[in-house]
Amino acid sequence: EKGLEEIPLKALKAEEEQRLGGPSEMSHIEKGLRQIARLDELLVSRESEATKKLQKAEAEHRAAKARLDQENEEIERHKAELLEKLRQKGLLKASSSQQGA
Repeated sequence: EKGLEEIPLKALKAEEEQRLGGPSEMSHIEKGLRQIARLDELLVSRESEATKKLQKAEAEHRAAKARLDQENEEIERHKAELLEKLRQKGLLKASSSQQGA
C-alpha cells in the first residue's frame, strides 16, 4: 500500500491492471504497444529511405533533362548552320528553310 501511495505511476498501473482483468491482460496490451512502437520506428525508417531515393531520382532527372536540353540546343544550332550553308550555295530556298525552323 505504502509503495502505491509514494509512486503514482505504480498506482495507476495497478488500477489499470484491475480494470483490465489482471496482469496478464496488461502484459498483452504492453506487448502490443511495444510492437506498435517498433512498427512505427520501422515505418519512419523506410519513409526516410524512400524520401532519400526519391530526392536522388529527382536530382538525376533534373541533370538528365538539363543535359538533353543542352544537346537539343546544340543540334538546333547545327541544323541552322547547315541550312544557312545550303541557302548560301543556292540548294535551298529561303522560304522552305523558314518552314523547318
